[in-house]
Amino acid sequence: MLENIISIFQNCQRYDEAKVDTPVLRMTDTSEVYRVFKDMKPELARKQLSTITLTTEHRWFPRARDKKAKKTEMNRPFL
Repeated sequence: MLENIISIFQNCQRYDEAKVDTPVLRMTDTSEVYRVFKDMKPELARKQLSTITLTTEHRWFPRARDKKAKKTEMNRPFL
């Protein structure tokens, strides 16, 4: 869950760097984000992130298709 939050934050940060106007999240240090949300329950973390970024809570859920995907080995491992 925490890895998803950090990756989403990093994607938002890259998007905000491309924009000219000021971002909603002013934090640029991912270790600070990790420290803030590390000990928090996932439900509470989603609620706070949705209020900070003015998005819905569904944005912070991990994708179900990633969990359901089969983890098969490659046919040609040398590739």
